[in-house]
Parts: sequence; C-alpha cells; structure tokens
Amino acid sequence: MFKKIIDEIAKNKPSAYIHYYGMGESTLDEDLFKKLAYARSKNVTNAILFTNGQTLLKYYKSLAVAGLAE
Repeated sequence: MFKKIIDEIAKNKPSAYIHYYGMGESTLDEDLFKKLAYARSKNVTNAILFTNGQTLLKYYKSLAVAGLAE
C-alpha cells in the first residue's frame, strides 16, 4: 500500500510533503528506512518525521542514508 501511495504522489505531485507518524514512535516501524529510501528513489523528497527523539541517537545515520537529512 505504501509503494502504491508513493507511486501516485510521484506521478501527480512529487513536491507533496509526506508525514511519517502514526500511533506511537515512528522510528519503531521496522520498514521506516526502506520507506524513506523508496520515496526518495521516486523523487518524493519532502519528508517530515515525527519522533519523540528517544531513538534518534540510535538511528540518525540510517535516517541520513535514507535521505531524511537533506
């Protein structure tokens, strides 16, 4: 479902902002980095990640590699 949504955004409005959050801490999603990388591969680069910050020290390099740091 995520890929289908990103594909449609990439086709119709690649400048849209994608908000990564939900019920709880977003960095607990085991597929978060794959999702970020997939969106970036489709040139959907306006990502906003909501986090309480507790896991950022653990994941900051992975977030940067996935393209969230720019």
